Amino acid sequence: MKRDKNLVYYWDLQQEPPAKGERSEMPVNIDESEDEITVTAELVGFGRSEIDFDITEDTIDIVAQKLMDEDEEMFTDSIRRFFALPQKVNRKSAKAKLKGGTLTIKMKKLSRL
Repeated sequence: MKRDKNLVYYWDLQQEPPAKGERSEMPVNIDESEDEITVTAELVGFGRSEIDFDITEDTIDIVAQKLMDEDEEMFTDSIRRFFALPQKVNRKSAKAKLKGGTLTIKMKKLSRL
């Protein structure tokens, strides 16, 4: 199996895979082209209004949170990922799309001087 350097593997995080019925950290992939960085995060079960992200020139913070009501008990289901981007980006150029539980965020790279 070819190992993608951009994917996060459980053994790299020194974590056990989640038990059945438990939510793990969101799987994230970072792709880089000549002029753009694309971050893809799996957020199955969350809607647009339950997802938020913040981008700086060199970091991204993705948060998904929703209030659940089960058997007359209220609880929060949330996951969060914060990490450094491989290169500085123009945060105002960010465009996001949520389709089929996958959040895709595209950002233009800042020009290197």
